[in-house]
Amino acid sequence: MDAGTVSLDWQDNWLLKEAREINPSLRAVAILNAADAQGSDNIDAADALEEAEGIEMLELTIGRRKAFPNAAALGKAVIEQNPKDPKAIKEFNTLMRFLYNNVTI
Repeated sequence: MDAGTVSLDWQDNWLLKEAREINPSLRAVAILNAADAQGSDNIDAADALEEAEGIEMLELTIGRRKAFPNAAALGKAVIEQNPKDPKAIKEFNTLMRFLYNNVTI
């Protein structure tokens, strides 16, 4: 979710409810993506997500960095491109560690 666009109606989260009918142990998580370096949009988005029933807000943020679209334009992950962006790589690796440690198929 983009930090500046919180507009979903969380009261009628039918997709999550349907998914949990199939998989009652489904864990739904959210992160702030394309978060701004300053301003109140991130706080507003995080507050809205924390109010969302059945969705866990992670303490993980992916910043709005040129490294992400630049890498995507080259068909690469941010960890593969040069020059290296240490902050983008750290955010990417943090997300990957969470996923590998918490997702089961």
